[in-house]
Amino acid sequence: MISEHHASSAGGRVLVVDDDPKFVDITVRCLERAGYECITGESGDHALWRVLGDHPDVIVLDVMMPHPSGLEVCRHLRADGWTGGIVIVSAANSAADRATAERAGADVYLGKPFPLAELVAAVDELLTRADEIRPPVSSDEDGPRRSVGQLEVPTLAGRRPGRSTTDGRQTARVTSGSRWSKPTLVGEHVTLRPVMVDDADPMWEMINDPEGNDLTATSATFTYEQIRDWCAGRSDADERLDLAIVENATGEYAGEAVLNGYDARREAVNFRISLRGPAWYGRGLGTEATRLIVEHGLHTIGLRTITLSVLARNPRAARAYEKARFHRTGEAIEDGEAWVQMAVTD
Repeated sequence: MISEHHASSAGGRVLVVDDDPKFVDITVRCLERAGYECITGESGDHALWRVLGDHPDVIVLDVMMPHPSGLEVCRHLRADGWTGGIVIVSAANSAADRATAERAGADVYLGKPFPLAELVAAVDELLTRADEIRPPVSSDEDGPRRSVGQLEVPTLAGRRPGRSTTDGRQTARVTSGSRWSKPTLVGEHVTLRPVMVDDADPMWEMINDPEGNDLTATSATFTYEQIRDWCAGRSDADERLDLAIVENATGEYAGEAVLNGYDARREAVNFRISLRGPAWYGRGLGTEATRLIVEHGLHTIGLRTITLSVLARNPRAARAYEKARFHRTGEAIEDGEAWVQMAVTD
């Protein structure tokens, strides 16, 4: 799980990730001469860790790296709502390769070898665009900030805001004046509340569930410390919701429901839901949680569209989404897996 994008000082901070040390060295020297601060990594895991701890503004990311691949890292970051710039670099340079990178969330694709001046120009462009269109991260905890979705099984992707409320067990009640306030939503069987640091233990159990990871094609790995830091930071995230699903009968953490990847132009977000493990599947908890957060997103936040993607080989999840008014909008093939795209509109 990844922290939100934070703009850095000076020329900007660039994370360069490639398992070729010569490429990393040459790239870093070039970017530093252009006035950027550089940090480095040599694997997909390093990339995720450094985004969490060092808050780069732009990532230069090779595709073919030790697990997870650059494309998997890119998908994961975008699913988590990370808004920094991503430059994919690869020796593969076909139109199909470029299209795959674009679907994964890359801003720029450079085929190796490429003139280093092109890379500098791409970074300049991404940072200029960030200054113009990306909202700053608010430090006010009362202020406002694609994902692979699945319903009856867990996943690991984006997250956002979480702030506990003690007043009002009223469905879809917003507890402060901001549009993206962190609500507590109460249903018959589950309550959705903001994610808290105490959720780290059950969330750790959830992201290590093999069945859930298989049914969502989740391959990224995280340390417990990363999970705890992620949970602790949800109250500061803006333009997204990260809500813990709590079973009313037992008071136990059952999973999480997330709205992320906010597109202000379209008034759209992506949705995903994760359940804690097999003991929590098939009991209707995910279906009710989905209805609660979708209703809140459309009618309280005022979104026009909520989208998700679900593996075609997980028809149970697709049927459950349909119960929550999602309809099928298309199909896609990525990394040999077929995905069903779905949406619900106001």
